[in-house]
Amino acid sequence: MPDTVTISNDGPEIVETTYWQTDLAHAGTCYLSPHAGCFRLLLPPQQVGAVRAIRMALRCVVSRGPYPARHWSDALELLCEDGHTAPFRLPVSPEALDRMPPELRAQVLRSFGIGEADLDSPAVGDAIVKRLADRGAALGLTAQQKGKPDGKGISLDKAWHGLHFLLCGAAEPAPGPLGQAVLGGTEIGEDLGYGPARYFTAAQTSEIAQALQAPGLEAVLRARFNPAGMTSLGLYPGGWDVNGVDWLIEAFHTVRDFYAAAATSGQAVVTVIE
Repeated sequence: MPDTVTISNDGPEIVETTYWQTDLAHAGTCYLSPHAGCFRLLLPPQQVGAVRAIRMALRCVVSRGPYPARHWSDALELLCEDGHTAPFRLPVSPEALDRMPPELRAQVLRSFGIGEADLDSPAVGDAIVKRLADRGAALGLTAQQKGKPDGKGISLDKAWHGLHFLLCGAAEPAPGPLGQAVLGGTEIGEDLGYGPARYFTAAQTSEIAQALQAPGLEAVLRARFNPAGMTSLGLYPGGWDVNGVDWLIEAFHTVRDFYAAAATSGQAVVTVIE
């Protein structure tokens, strides 16, 4: 089994890597790879469930210090801030840096503006955290500028996955108007990061609006709320035993009223996950 990670690149894209054949990946250790002005995070199979949480983060905060849960005297922690009360955390072992090829290690240190001699300085952790925080703040500002909603839109924030489950009892898109209202529709345009936008015709919008106004539907949604089952399905954002059902019901009211207004106006609907 190879002991060194090698990576072939096409700009910021990784074309090929030996990471998943190394001891690092088999031990469940994540790997940070800088190239072409960006950082790529390689995740082992044990961390595949982290992809959704990382994608939905508004920003990533990096801190350094002991990590007792892994018995590490020193480590980096990536905290994915998404507005949730229990944000996703990902520890990164120092060996993910130490075992890089020398030229890649040097590139990482240059990206932080430090040298090998600086690693023993007590202030090096603060320097790394500040550099990453500055970059994260710049990226966060760009994302906010791109994400301004228009006057006729609504946002489900983090309720989208839980509401979809309450509507149809599934984690993925399902047949029928209730199984399509949140995650369904016909793809249109390019991938926006979490897939393309999707649209419903005016006729489909009207069908969904009628289904959402069915008598007794809210009671069905409340009865379907099952924290243990929703956690086992990996529904975003998690914490279902803490947050309860009321905020999802509020999201249901928002979606129901939105589709009703669109149907009344004879409009089509476009949905996007950001």
